[in-house]
Amino acid sequence: MPFAISIGVNMDSFWGLNPHSLMIIAEGYNIALKRQIEYQNTMAHIQGAYVVEALLATVGNMFSGRNSKKHEYPAKPYNLNVDNEKTEREKESQLELFKMSLTTAMNNFNLRQSNKQG
Repeated sequence: MPFAISIGVNMDSFWGLNPHSLMIIAEGYNIALKRQIEYQNTMAHIQGAYVVEALLATVGNMFSGRNSKKHEYPAKPYNLNVDNEKTEREKESQLELFKMSLTTAMNNFNLRQSNKQG
């Protein structure tokens, strides 16, 4: 009975169910739990993408060269109604842009340090 209660079956319903029906309810509960975990994981991933944008717009701009184009934080939220293939391509290009920005920032920083020492 504790298992049935843990998946949302009340005591009155529990006594009227056969084991097969209880297993169907348990399977539905597991599917709903997996979907909830996927949703939370997606939301965490999106939040991470916004953090990357914020870092590029602050720290990335701070270390970029004077003549380089400044990164701006998105004015609008991401469009989440896009097919997954396009979203993956966008993620890959954003990651590449982030890597290039960090490399440029690191090179500029090293150049400034060598000019100070030399």
